[in-house]
Amino acid sequence: MSPLATPETIPSVEFRDPSTGTVLPLEATRPLGKDERCDALGSVPDKRGRLRPGSCGAEALVRAWIPRVGRPLLFCGHHFRGHEPKLLQIGAYIHDERVPTLAS
Repeated sequence: MSPLATPETIPSVEFRDPSTGTVLPLEATRPLGKDERCDALGSVPDKRGRLRPGSCGAEALVRAWIPRVGRPLLFCGHHFRGHEPKLLQIGAYIHDERVPTLAS
């Protein structure tokens, strides 16, 4: 019978930003959960159908980690496409769980 694993016996794994070599926090690399929602601002219909400012609220498929922000920014695929060029320009680490579509 093997002994139970303890924090001292489990090897640590570090994920590094490939462009800078910076060690990324676990929050930047873990899989996205189904309950995580897009942080992007958008227009949300109220009870009467009028558009009001709010957050998008769609399922998050992409996490952008910008070290100076200190927390991940979550995006649905639609909002990520709009922000992707700027995020890449400023050196954000991107964790993308969008499923690529096959050209027909």
